[in-house]
Amino acid sequence: MNDNFASATYDDAILAVAEGKAAMHFNGDFFAASVLEANPEAKIGMFAMSMKDGVDVMTENMSSAGFVVYKNSKNMDTVKKVLNLWSTPEYADLYFEERPAFPAFQDVNGGEVPEYLKAVNEKYIEAGKVIPEFNYSVMDLNPLFESTLYVYYVDAPAKGNMDGKQIMEKFQGDFEQYMIDQGAEGF
Repeated sequence: MNDNFASATYDDAILAVAEGKAAMHFNGDFFAASVLEANPEAKIGMFAMSMKDGVDVMTENMSSAGFVVYKNSKNMDTVKKVLNLWSTPEYADLYFEERPAFPAFQDVNGGEVPEYLKAVNEKYIEAGKVIPEFNYSVMDLNPLFESTLYVYYVDAPAKGNMDGKQIMEKFQGDFEQYMIDQGAEGF
């Protein structure tokens, strides 16, 4: 186990992979793009984590990035102008110039997509071998995850007080109480 697993930052991970000090990092395609920004010569690849023996699928993030504007913003007219600019193909092209990918709009140039991303797109996305990621199915439970499960994931290795089974057993109790508190049917 890495001795800095609880203190390493996202930027530390990017540099470690970019400099060849780390062989792998569990993350999304955006991570690989960041590694290539740090070191254009880095050898980058991606692969899907095995979900079950004999099942070759990839999880898909069922969300999208966006902008939020508060309804009582003092600069609403300016914000609308900025958003209108970003919604044009010319400005979207500028975004993809730095981060080539597959734009959702036909009149936007996605740029020269890196080979590792093309391969994932062909093997999984175009072939229909994708399933929604876990979080998509349990969005209503995010407050519980953030206050319990994710904390256990970090604390347990640092404190050496729980193994994986013990974490899940502890979380099961938290989950049941949360569902009772929410008035969920069956609890």
